[in-house]
Amino acid sequence: MQKSSIELSCRCNLFTSITLGSIFLALPVSSLAQDQYTHAISVASIADHTKGDGFVPSFGANLKYSPVFDGSKEYGIEVQGGGALQYRSGKNLFFLEGFNIDGAELGWRSMVNTNWLVQAGVRHETVLPSGDLEAGNIEGIPHRGSAVFGFVEGNYLFGNNNRSWLTGRLSAGPSDFGYRVKISVGHTFVSSSRRSLDLLAYTTFGDEEQFDRYFGISAAESLSSGYNQTDFDGGYRSSGVALLFRQNLFRNMQLVAKVGVEAYGDEIEKSALVTETTDVTGGLSLLWCF
Repeated sequence: MQKSSIELSCRCNLFTSITLGSIFLALPVSSLAQDQYTHAISVASIADHTKGDGFVPSFGANLKYSPVFDGSKEYGIEVQGGGALQYRSGKNLFFLEGFNIDGAELGWRSMVNTNWLVQAGVRHETVLPSGDLEAGNIEGIPHRGSAVFGFVEGNYLFGNNNRSWLTGRLSAGPSDFGYRVKISVGHTFVSSSRRSLDLLAYTTFGDEEQFDRYFGISAAESLSSGYNQTDFDGGYRSSGVALLFRQNLFRNMQLVAKVGVEAYGDEIEKSALVTETTDVTGGLSLLWCF
């Protein structure tokens, strides 16, 4: 992900994450009349801006505190635009989410019954852009380009008012991308027409190609950079926790705050690119829906 000119390099610490989260969750909010519409998606952690059939565009701004790339000890604060375009037809929701190139998704999701949400689509990610490598003080490693890959995801809702869920996502692409798997479990502590608060824990896995694409150092790169060549076996990648808060400020405006911690496994730690084995992130987004 290419960083904007508004960037601050600093070291990660848990106190910073907790402080950011406390500030986000303590922000004043305005009252909102009860929403008279029924959303197509009844999972609080997955955005549904629709109020019936048809198109709903949304635009906003994002403030993010995160490593300059996964596994880096150098951190940055980034400000960028954001948004989504959703189209609803009955129980089906088609979406383009993330107007920035990195992390953009195009796909479909639906509540196929009261307990199951499924979604599928394609996602685009930039892999180790040169600007991020420079910000992370990594030299001699070229930009890895972009990754376009497909994903399929199933969410099973259970518990009181379906406030808990178990999710599995499989992402797969070309041979140089490989595949990765993310399994998560979460619970919604607050859920209303005005706000929601979700806590989730997850673990991720990948094959050798996936690890090589994002963390590997080839023989040629080892010669040009001086870093040791990395050979991965695949398997366990990481585990983490995240806290997500949504608040409707006005009828068409939503505030989203998120903090998270992710710890990498021993296989990922083998890479010289990974200078910090625990990532801490914090984010704040303001979104207008039309």
